[in-house]
Amino acid sequence: MYAPFSLKKFQTEIYHPNNQIHQLSIGGPYMATGGMGDTLTGILAAFLAQFHNQDSIAVIDAAVYFHSYVARELSQDNYVTLPSIICQTIPTIMRRFAN
Repeated sequence: MYAPFSLKKFQTEIYHPNNQIHQLSIGGPYMATGGMGDTLTGILAAFLAQFHNQDSIAVIDAAVYFHSYVARELSQDNYVTLPSIICQTIPTIMRRFAN
């Protein structure tokens, strides 16, 4: 394997090029909608660009976790979390983590 990839399911698995496999216990059926993978790709790209001086494995794990975290937060009031709403909510959640 030459590039990391994420297998989204009940327990998300992130496969890294160094053969490490990380498992996240966050996420759920509220994320099963079209465009969710595109949203994850955008978050991954943004995290890797913004935190380019950090350990890439940790940055990838953080991006995948953050994607699921935002969706979980939105699922408290929505049966399905739409990717467009996730994108709109990112700044609010980022501010929460920054403070």
